[in-house]
Amino acid sequence: MIHVLFVTAQVNDILALMPYATHRQLKFTIVSSIQEALVELINQQNIDMIIADKQLSDGLGVELLAKANGQRMYLVVTHDALLKPEELRVPGVYEVLTGPVSVPMLETIFNENPLKKPLMAIPTVALEGLLVDGFIGESLVMHRMRDLIKKVAPTKVSVFIHGPSGCGKELVAQAIHRNSQRADRPFLALNCGAVTEELIASALFGHEKGSFTGAIHNHKGYFEQASGGTLFLDEITETSKALQISLLRVLETLQVMPVGSRRSVDVDVRILASTNREPLIAMQQGFLREDLYHRLNVFSIKVPALAERHQDIALLAEFFLNEHNEQNHTNKSITAQALQHLQSLPYPGNVRQLKNRIHRAYILAYDSIDVEHMADD
Repeated sequence: MIHVLFVTAQVNDILALMPYATHRQLKFTIVSSIQEALVELINQQNIDMIIADKQLSDGLGVELLAKANGQRMYLVVTHDALLKPEELRVPGVYEVLTGPVSVPMLETIFNENPLKKPLMAIPTVALEGLLVDGFIGESLVMHRMRDLIKKVAPTKVSVFIHGPSGCGKELVAQAIHRNSQRADRPFLALNCGAVTEELIASALFGHEKGSFTGAIHNHKGYFEQASGGTLFLDEITETSKALQISLLRVLETLQVMPVGSRRSVDVDVRILASTNREPLIAMQQGFLREDLYHRLNVFSIKVPALAERHQDIALLAEFFLNEHNEQNHTNKSITAQALQHLQSLPYPGNVRQLKNRIHRAYILAYDSIDVEHMADD
């Protein structure tokens, strides 16, 4: 008998399929949340496959992958048009199905080739470290950071994310958004340090036609575009004091005034901000206004440097290598000596630097990455 765990908000739809389950000698267990599914996975050892909604009340269906000890994992979406192209290939998932769940859909699953492989394979070592929303790692600091994300995500408060360059601050912002009540609304990110002083006010607040040279039409800024969702202001400490005053006003009034306009526009945006500086020191050194610091720093999350999570280097290396193998249809491996060598190297550029090292080594190696393929940065 095949035991299927359904994780879905459409409980009644699955209950309607019970006569089919009896006919096919199938066992259905139905839960409506990730937390309930985790309990079933712990308590029941005979679950053969998981069919989960892509989006659930307490997170994404794919979060169950880390606990799916060999069970086949399927994701169901209401309509395939809701999926972005990159979401059609989810690590460890056998198939992305177009819902609602029906008898023809289940017949397709149960009659498929038993040797069918997942859409995107994951090495065993990386599977154990696959974390929610793309985080890889088993270190204590990563577990603590993940716990903070899960606690703050459902709230409405602003979050100040800080950590060195290349450590994954935007990934944290995306994880907060995906696990929030705004998950189905826009997520926009702006690198404040990459936009000139002349253009950043227009980028954030929008502008009216003719308000400056080159303004040939009205433009909605990031605040309006992200209304109802989340706006991530990366490297907020690299902005001018004048802009910080404008930002503070928007955060306090929830209104923006486009450049060249006399009208205010109401916005509903959750703000996540980041810096590669220590926030308190940035404030003391004048890079961040004190009032804006206190407005943004309602909740703080520090993203650890790779040096603080040394034990995760092997997991990350295997994961990045697997990405290249999948993209290029290859089967290159990495030796234990190479992994040991990677763990001995410094990483001032953090995870981004490690990712680049693996990419170069992948290009240089024919079949197996060894120490000789570890080029200098």
